[in-house]
Amino acid sequence: MDIKTADLGDTISHLELGNQCKAIWGGVSWPGKRPGYAVVIGMGQEPHFDSYDTYDTYVMDEFECDRLPTLIRQCGVLDKKWCPDCWIGPLENDAADKLIQETKDRFSEGNFSLTPTLLTEMDSLYPYIVGKLDELTHPERKRLWLKGAQAGSYLSSLDEAEESIAELGLGDYPALEALAFVVIELRDHIRIEEEVARLPQHHSCWNDNLFARGMERRRRR
Repeated sequence: MDIKTADLGDTISHLELGNQCKAIWGGVSWPGKRPGYAVVIGMGQEPHFDSYDTYDTYVMDEFECDRLPTLIRQCGVLDKKWCPDCWIGPLENDAADKLIQETKDRFSEGNFSLTPTLLTEMDSLYPYIVGKLDELTHPERKRLWLKGAQAGSYLSSLDEAEESIAELGLGDYPALEALAFVVIELRDHIRIEEEVARLPQHHSCWNDNLFARGMERRRRR
């Protein structure tokens, strides 16, 4: 099954994912004014040589819920299904941290754990993340394929609303936050990896990085 044409939530074998994806990452943002949201994205292997913005990224799966325990457990389910290289999310949430540990102790779904993003510390968070998502989904230079994900509906409604984006903060649109966190962090990570790889006398740390660990998890499935 091709990641480009697969429907949102379709099951794709880990062998196919390994052949087609440069990376698979997950993103999450906790419930706030709207339901919390978890999303899994895959980055394609083939670069675009006509642009600095080189790789296409596809939304593979999602889950939205206003109950924190249910959202965290479903993150474990998505983790087991997709074996992402890592999960990106907000820096600190004591309730979420406690529930993540309790879920690990009680259930067998995946091995979900969170890597914090510093984007949550940014002033004017929403103008930045909405601007990035608009840029990546622009029809003439699309690099992010939403496949009907709920985050896309929020993005469209926000673009059409009179609500001031500058006044929005963390928790207002968790779906947009989760998607933006993971897409921005993954693209930055790939850019840095490739810049380092071009340095003279570069020694690869491939066997010890996020991608290798993610691929090894998928290989064992």
